[in-house]
Amino acid sequence: DNEMTLRRNKSQLEVKMSETEHEPLTCLLRPRAHSTSHMATLQLINDFHKLTGQSDIEEDEEGEKHADQIASEIEQNEQLMDDTPLAEKLRMEALREMPQNLTVKRTVKVKLSNSVSMKSKHRPISCWKLSKYQIGIFFSRLHLTMRDVFSSWELWYSSLKEIEGHFGSGVAAYFKFLRWLFFMNLFVCIISVSFVVIPNVVQRRADAQNRSSSLIELISSVPDQIHRPVEDMDYNATDKPAPAYFKLGHFLTGEGYFTNSSLYYGYYTSLSHIKENVSNNYSIPKAYFITALLSYFFTFFIISVGMAGSYRKSFIETSGGIKNIYAHKVFCGWDFSIATERAAKLKSDSLARELKELMEEDARAVLRQSDWCHELYVKCVR
Repeated sequence: DNEMTLRRNKSQLEVKMSETEHEPLTCLLRPRAHSTSHMATLQLINDFHKLTGQSDIEEDEEGEKHADQIASEIEQNEQLMDDTPLAEKLRMEALREMPQNLTVKRTVKVKLSNSVSMKSKHRPISCWKLSKYQIGIFFSRLHLTMRDVFSSWELWYSSLKEIEGHFGSGVAAYFKFLRWLFFMNLFVCIISVSFVVIPNVVQRRADAQNRSSSLIELISSVPDQIHRPVEDMDYNATDKPAPAYFKLGHFLTGEGYFTNSSLYYGYYTSLSHIKENVSNNYSIPKAYFITALLSYFFTFFIISVGMAGSYRKSFIETSGGIKNIYAHKVFCGWDFSIATERAAKLKSDSLARELKELMEEDARAVLRQSDWCHELYVKCVR
C-alpha cells in the first residue's frame, strides 16, 4: 500500500510538472490573486501617472498655443514665407534669434515648413532663379563679413571696447551715443562750411581785390580769409574793431581775434552774392536757409529711423508680452562683454537685485489679490 501510494504521488507530480513546462505563457498571463495592500499601491501609481499625464498635456497645450502664435506672426511676413533658399535662411535666422526653448522653436519650424509646402506650387526652381538666389545669399554673407571686418575700424573702437569690458554695455551705450552725435554735428559742419562759409569768404576776397579771379585762385585764398577782420573789407558787419594779435585765450573764449571772423553771424550780410554775370548769382541768404533746412531734415530722418528700429524691437516684437521672465533674466541677462572681475561682480549683484525686485512684485500682486478677496468677503458678511 505504501509503495502504491508513493507511485501515485510521483505520477501526479510528473503530470503537474509537464503541464507547467508546456504552458509557461499561460502562467504569466493568468491573473494572480493580489493582496489588499498591493492593489492599493497599484491604484496610487495609476493615479500619479494620470495626474502627471494631465499636467504634461496642459504644458504641451500651452506650448502648442504659444508656438501657434509665433508661427502666425511670422506667416504674416511674405518675404519669410517664400519657397526659396533665401527665405528659408531668413526663417532659420529668425528662429535662432528667438528667446524661446528648443521645443517651441522646433514646433514653430515644423509649422512654418508645413505652411510653406502648402502654399508652394511644387514646381522645380529654374537655373536662373537658383543662380539669382545663390548670388543673393553670397552678397548677404559678404555684407555680414564686411560689417564684421569694418566694425573694428570704427572711431574709438578700442576705447569703447575697453569701457564696455570694465563697466558693461550699458555705460558703453552712452559713449556710443556721443559718437553718433559727433558724426551728426560733423555732417552739419561740412555742409555749412561747403555752401555758406567758403562762398562768403570767396566773395569777400573777390570784392577786396576788385578783379576777376579764377576758381583755383579764389579757393587758395580761403585759408587767409577765414579769420580776416571785417573792418578790412568794403563793408563792416560790426563797429567794434577786432585786435590784430592772437592769444590763447581768444581760442578758448571765441572773443578778441575771432570776434569779427566767419565763426560768428556778424561776419555775414544779406548782400553777399557773386556778380560776375546775372545768370550765375550765388545768394548767401538762400544758401544759408537751404543748408539749415537740409541739416534739419537729415537729422530728423536719421533720428526717425533709429526710433522706429528701437520701437520695433522694444514694443512690436514683444507685443505678446515677455514670457518666462525669470528664465530670460537667468539665461539671457548676462553681459558677455565684461572682462574684469569687478565688473562681473557688479553685474552679478545687479541681476540678483533685479530678480529680488521681480519676486517682490509677484508677492505684492498675490497679496493685493488676497486683500481684495478678504475685503469682498468682509463686505459680503456685513
